[in-house]
Amino acid sequence: MEKDETTPCSNLPAHLLNPVDHTIYKLCDTCLTPAFKYLNVSANWITVLGMLLGLFGAYMLCQGQIWGFWLCMSAYWIMDSLDGCYARKYKCTSRLGSYLDPLVDVTVGGIILWTAWSRYGSHTLLRWPWVVVVLFVLLSTCLYYACVDAYQGKDQAHVHPWYRIPFIRRFCQHNTQKKLRVLRWFTGYTYILIMVLAMAWLEKNRRER
Repeated sequence: MEKDETTPCSNLPAHLLNPVDHTIYKLCDTCLTPAFKYLNVSANWITVLGMLLGLFGAYMLCQGQIWGFWLCMSAYWIMDSLDGCYARKYKCTSRLGSYLDPLVDVTVGGIILWTAWSRYGSHTLLRWPWVVVVLFVLLSTCLYYACVDAYQGKDQAHVHPWYRIPFIRRFCQHNTQKKLRVLRWFTGYTYILIMVLAMAWLEKNRRER
């Protein structure tokens, strides 16, 4: 039986988290939250900083700078983990933050997809087998967070929207821990890595044309 090691960044035990995400959470908890607290930066400004890093990542992608894109998206993911960790640790959660965080995720994700579509062309993208992999990881992420809600026993007013979808709810209600152990490998930072590899493949093909 694994030891239930948790942090303010996540109330899930370590063995149910993506290993890279768990490392990021520990980094946020031990190093980054005290540093940003010392600088007197609010959680919402951390979210905004993450958005700027994500948008700069989109710019790097637009320029075909895949290494720069990877670094920016990694920093964006760390900020995305840090803002909630910071707010819970120092008890400064806010209604604005609960809306701002998903809005930034959707904005950054949408702009990156639009940038990829514009740079590499819709026909190339549609023929590209990596799209299936990206969609699989995205679906796994949705299932993972829905199963987290089931594991934590959240009431219907506080669950993720996709947990309200009947077939997802049924999927998550049985053998929840076993499913989380499997799904954790296809969520979180794994999605960033898959996306970066996807863009690297597209950039390589574009330069060979």
